Amino acid sequence: MKEIVDFLKEAGTFFLATTDAGGHPRVRPFGAFAVKDKEFFLATNDYKKVYHQLKGNPRFEICANLPHKQQWLRINGDVVFPEQTEELKTFFLDANPGLKEIYPTEEAQKSIVIFRLNKAGAHILSYSSDKPVHSYCIG
Repeated sequence: MKEIVDFLKEAGTFFLATTDAGGHPRVRPFGAFAVKDKEFFLATNDYKKVYHQLKGNPRFEICANLPHKQQWLRINGDVVFPEQTEELKTFFLDANPGLKEIYPTEEAQKSIVIFRLNKAGAHILSYSSDKPVHSYCIG
């Protein structure tokens, strides 16, 4: 898991793909994540389309790129939405302090929804080969 975390931190931005109700792919940038007890968490807002797409179809794919290393990362699997406790939100916001600037008040933080990667496979790949350099299981 450490190699995946380090890869995503170095990349800074990664892209999450979902499917809308019509079966069309949708991709958007993410940057915030957190890991606790070998569980990998992301967050969005309850008013965003990505939330509704994942609720309707929990399948996802993440892609990140490190051109200077000529490597890229692919993670795919399902997401689950754990109970949205204050402890979970505090953990996620503490792991991503920049979000506190975007959502500075409790009222603003109410719309945050945290989800966990489940039964996901992660692969670090080289530009020069179709075979993974490293493979991992998440959740």
